Amino acid sequence: MQEQTQEQAIDSALPRLNEVRVQKGLTMRQLAEKSGVNTATIQLIEKRGRKPHDLTVQKLADALEVERAELYFPGHQVAAVREQDAMENEVLREQLANMTDEQLRELMRPMQRRFESVLAFGTTQERTLQT
Repeated sequence: MQEQTQEQAIDSALPRLNEVRVQKGLTMRQLAEKSGVNTATIQLIEKRGRKPHDLTVQKLADALEVERAELYFPGHQVAAVREQDAMENEVLREQLANMTDEQLRELMRPMQRRFESVLAFGTTQERTLQT
């Protein structure tokens, strides 16, 4: 099996879900019950390569008692991915530490606008429910 880059694996479905599930001795139905993820969804991920939402990946990893990365990469690659993530996080921490207050505010503006729109939507929904 050809090894995937981190970007390729994360942009795809969970290539190792079936393998890990079988290693743990679980049927799809048992994994569904343990994870709270619908059996049909698990089947779509395993058989058709459907890309799951992040929350679904976390629920499956928790139910299988593995790290999320293990659903994307073979064991020997997980350590390398973890190391790469740590290096990237360190670079980001250094970049953030060297930013001015104005640069930080500029960086946060899109997130603030999104947060405000979510709050506004929630307020609109509450008013709709009250009427």
